[in-house]
Amino acid sequence: MEKMHQEFVSNVSHEIQSPLTSISGFARALKNGHLSHEERWHYLSIIETESDHLSKLSDNLLKLTYLKSAQLSLN
Repeated sequence: MEKMHQEFVSNVSHEIQSPLTSISGFARALKNGHLSHEERWHYLSIIETESDHLSKLSDNLLKLTYLKSAQLSLN
């Protein structure tokens, strides 16, 4: 059970870190004054997509926590 918990935490950490790295990188790129309008729009779209990904992940973690606490209450 402990190994499964460690794997879960590792997977969640990766799922959070990956979009954060992407958001950070594209935000830094947007500071570059030499980007075209299309490039800026594309980078902003990526940031928006990755932010949505993090939001859904957060929602799922909250649901999982709720379900786990509900299961413990039933036991």
